[in-house]
Amino acid sequence: MFTPELLAQPGFRNGLLAVVLVAVIIINLVPGLNFPFRLINTTFHELFHAIAAAFSGGRVKGFEVYFKPKDDAAGITETEGGDTFFLFPAGYLGTALLSAGLMLVAGLPTIAPNALGILGALLILFTLAFAYWRSAAALLIGLGFGALFIWVAWRTDLFWAILLLNLIAIQGGLMALRSLQVLIRSIPGAKGSDDASQMASLVGCSPMLMAWLWFLLSAGALASAFWFTWLRNLTA
Repeated sequence: MFTPELLAQPGFRNGLLAVVLVAVIIINLVPGLNFPFRLINTTFHELFHAIAAAFSGGRVKGFEVYFKPKDDAAGITETEGGDTFFLFPAGYLGTALLSAGLMLVAGLPTIAPNALGILGALLILFTLAFAYWRSAAALLIGLGFGALFIWVAWRTDLFWAILLLNLIAIQGGLMALRSLQVLIRSIPGAKGSDDASQMASLVGCSPMLMAWLWFLLSAGALASAFWFTWLRNLTA
């Protein structure tokens, strides 16, 4: 059985890092294995839009997640009102910062399982609060993954909770950066309809500059979290 004391040993931590990185490589190389992570990352992206709207005085009509991308979108959130300054970047920056935060928590074995369980509970809560009730996909994904996170956190060995939390964090971070790369490539043909273009119009800069700023902020947060959680200990 794995214990926090065992996971705190430098040699064992290095071995765990190797296991996590090999798992991430396999997930990204084997067709289909990345699919569940795309679904959960899209759910987080849409939920951050919804949360930003709700907490800035707006109303959330609902969100959907598509099993197969529709009109080049993996999901959509419909809101009314709210502060657009928070709404536009919420999906991209929210998922990146969440991944960075989860990466930091995953390096703390005494609280990592509870963090995973709380993440699952919040996922269920926000899904029930914001998902379209006609959207079976959004409900299935949010409630299903939420229940899975809770079960792994509190009903399995510590190793599995930490492994899953690391996979969610690292895979989520990679997908957040990929989605920003797609955003950057799509700006020339988007004709101002994308989040970066609409945010840029608020602050008076070019959409490409705004998208790159989001990318650099996300990459910096993720790189810092990875260094603090793993590389700092390798060089200590």
